[in-house]
Amino acid sequence: MQMSKVITNAKIYTGETVLENGFIRFDHEIQAVDSMEHYQKKEDDQVIDGTGKNVIPGFIEVHSHGGYGSDT
Repeated sequence: MQMSKVITNAKIYTGETVLENGFIRFDHEIQAVDSMEHYQKKEDDQVIDGTGKNVIPGFIEVHSHGGYGSDT
């Protein structure tokens, strides 16, 4: 069983809503995102206290330029 990381007590922007005091559980992919009132610690959780922090989805830069006389 793989240990999950959990960021707790953070302001989480999901792309659809904002959780003012939430948690996000993940390993190589997101397993759960919810408010802290629904958080239940699992035995193997590595907990990271996100108090005062914001968690937002990753940004992908889609802007690029061509090179050597070519457009992309």
